[in-house]
Amino acid sequence: MKPLSTILLVLATIFSSFSQTVCKRTVADFGPSSTNYTIEGSATLTDSAGILTLSLSDDFSTNNGPDLFLYLSKNNEAPTVPGNTNVEVAQLISNKGAQSYTVPGNTKIDDFDYVSIHCKAFNSFWDGGPLGAKTCQISPTYANIDLTACDSMVSPSKKYTWDTSGIYIDTLISGNTAGGDSIITIDLTIHRVDTSLTITDTTLLSNAVNASYQWLDCNDNDSIILGDTSKVFTFIKNGSYAVEVTQNGCVDTSVCIDIQTVGIQEITLFKDVKIYPNPNMGRVHIDAGQLQIFSIKVFNENGQLVYQKEQITGPVFQFDLQAAAGIYNLELKAKNARQNYKLIIQSFN
Repeated sequence: MKPLSTILLVLATIFSSFSQTVCKRTVADFGPSSTNYTIEGSATLTDSAGILTLSLSDDFSTNNGPDLFLYLSKNNEAPTVPGNTNVEVAQLISNKGAQSYTVPGNTKIDDFDYVSIHCKAFNSFWDGGPLGAKTCQISPTYANIDLTACDSMVSPSKKYTWDTSGIYIDTLISGNTAGGDSIITIDLTIHRVDTSLTITDTTLLSNAVNASYQWLDCNDNDSIILGDTSKVFTFIKNGSYAVEVTQNGCVDTSVCIDIQTVGIQEITLFKDVKIYPNPNMGRVHIDAGQLQIFSIKVFNENGQLVYQKEQITGPVFQFDLQAAAGIYNLELKAKNARQNYKLIIQSFN
């Protein structure tokens, strides 16, 4: 079967999807104070998509003060000390509990080494704690995609094979462009081609609906039989035949059917029969020569009877087939045999 969708194109989109590297530095514990004030708990400096955030932990606490501000500093000293490069983050919202602040300006995560608290009103340095080494993690990317496949599909990670329509989750390790994982939710539709056949004395009928057909000669390396692209295939000689069916965007081929029912008698009896013109514009002439024709039947490509005539008189007969352009099966019946012909109607005149 040929696949409906090009999986590689879908995966290329996933590989290049947006991912984010998050880096952190942490004051694990402010520890014993070097001043008359105490600071407890921890702090985390986070760089996410270029935005720098300073967060204080749930168990953070410090002494009350009238005008307390948070700083990032080069040294564990008051921001007013000459040579102590620093950036003022914000005024402290509370002296207890979790709180978070966006660091202003173009400050980078590696610019400073301490988180400190300073009382501006009295120029009193509370204390600070050292920022640890930077650690970075690439966040995964997530994608929701719809895929269609014929018969079955191997998952993008190659770990699974799915043969039923449904919702599946697959993970591509280090799948995005930044080296993070890609987690994919796939809404998968599986299509299958109906390659079953119905066999009659003179025809093979494909059971596939809403499909296109190409009949093949299995005895000639599965070569196509020119002009035989209808639902019904009329065999006029013994052989082995199959049909290639295109259905729901998928292509598959039926098993080969061996036909050995076209006998010497039919070939001999009908050898002088002429059907003309063929193709024609809807008016059909039949010259049976010395053979007495008992009945004429015409079937469309779906096997439906569209014309029938009994009690044929004379060796030459003509009729008008008021039918759409297409390939039809013309069946002639004699006393002890019958023969089928392909009849091509270009348009009804």
